[in-house]
Amino acid sequence: MMSRIVEFLNKPPFEMRLSLVTFHDKTGFELLETLNTILVYLDKNQHDVDLRTEGSENTATRIAQFLNIMRYEAIRKGDPTKHKEGIVAGDPEVVYPIMHWLLHDLPFKKKKAYVAHFLINVDVLGEFM
Repeated sequence: MMSRIVEFLNKPPFEMRLSLVTFHDKTGFELLETLNTILVYLDKNQHDVDLRTEGSENTATRIAQFLNIMRYEAIRKGDPTKHKEGIVAGDPEVVYPIMHWLLHDLPFKKKKAYVAHFLINVDVLGEFM
């Protein structure tokens, strides 16, 4: 999986010029930054933030909500708290599958990210019904 991620990240639009060794040696925060770079490409309005100034809970919530909207099955069926903690920590066991899923068929995921905001169920108060 890691080799596929590196392959995707070395192609446009990212062109990161990574090797397997440099990608494997990334710290948890660097992995989180790389994940955020992918998310910025998919939805710049929501994810173009500085991770150093954004609180870790806000980062985890933002990413988890986006993955839920995008219908990422592991976060929808698994333990959301475990995923949030793994995302913030930059745990490769959590971050690598997310990156791989997002990078696979990237043009489709970009369209899906745009359309997904319009397909969210909105709760309407009973007094407005």
